[in-house]
Amino acid sequence: MQPISFISNDNLLRESIEHEVTHPNFNAYESISNFQSTLDLKKQNLEAMFIRKITRSASEKFFKRSNPKSLFLRDDIRGIINEKYRNDIDNPKPSIGTRGLLSSLTITPVLDNWEPSNEGIFRIYRPSFKKVENEKDYYWVSTVSYVRKYRMKNTLIDKSEDDQYSERIHILDFNVNWKSNVARDGRFLKYEYLDVDLKDVQYRPITEEDKRKWALD
Repeated sequence: MQPISFISNDNLLRESIEHEVTHPNFNAYESISNFQSTLDLKKQNLEAMFIRKITRSASEKFFKRSNPKSLFLRDDIRGIINEKYRNDIDNPKPSIGTRGLLSSLTITPVLDNWEPSNEGIFRIYRPSFKKVENEKDYYWVSTVSYVRKYRMKNTLIDKSEDDQYSERIHILDFNVNWKSNVARDGRFLKYEYLDVDLKDVQYRPITEEDKRKWALD
């Protein structure tokens, strides 16, 4: 059987297929960057089983809900993001082109009438490999997304005219950079947080796809 790769950001679909297909030549990825990460590891002339082992370990070492020693929990990455990017989180700015009907004269009073409708959620994605140094120091980047839904307090846009614009979604994507010391047998001897940067921001009308993807009511 030739190697088969399946890429989907639909977590339920991907995890269901992974559960059903257990062939060693089948791999499922949640993004192109995760697929590229595996290709980059192969360029290091590593064995397939070793790659599979360390990528699985990297995911669990960065975040595992039941393991307080996983990096995200141990180093309080959520707290680091909240402190460093508090202004970006609390003060959403409209994405370019989110509402073409709103002129520059009307957009400010409209934004003043929006309020959060949930507490905001964090979603953590599988790490992507960046590079290896000294044959044992592996560098990774983990994408962490923060998502919050907003609603109108006072309607300045007629909802009956366009109900889509009665709700907005605020999405911030962060890149968390970290590294691990990996033994020859694939064991993670230690791992540490390096830094975090803001990769992308969206603040725009919410879509049905958003509601499904982020499990928003």
